[in-house]
Amino acid sequence: MEAANKYLEMAVSTAPPERLLLMLYDGAINFLHRAMEAIEALDFAEANRLIIRAEEIVTELKNSLNPQYEISQHLEKVYDYFLSRLFAANVAKDTEILREVQQHLRELREAWSGIISRGAGVGSPPSSWGPEV
Repeated sequence: MEAANKYLEMAVSTAPPERLLLMLYDGAINFLHRAMEAIEALDFAEANRLIIRAEEIVTELKNSLNPQYEISQHLEKVYDYFLSRLFAANVAKDTEILREVQQHLRELREAWSGIISRGAGVGSPPSSWGPEV
């Protein structure tokens, strides 16, 4: 486990900003998947912990927005929606809400991945997008 943590620490510390953005989305998606499994196993304490981890990532994504760009205002509202849904899912231990948020996160991740792979995200954010990658 310690070796895996060291590897992850190295991967994060050396990753370019656009890769870090994708890693954040991957982390939130993974935590929600594991939270759904925990709910199905009736391990509500673990589900709570995992949902909170996903909330922390969404909060980080929200806090990283660059207010200079109009899209940031829209993404801020989307992230606020995600946070409210995650809170509701955590209170009710509702896997359907978690699935909904997870699907939206996957869609955003794929959009960012496409932008990055076209080279628009390398080095600086595209001028039409708002997050600081």
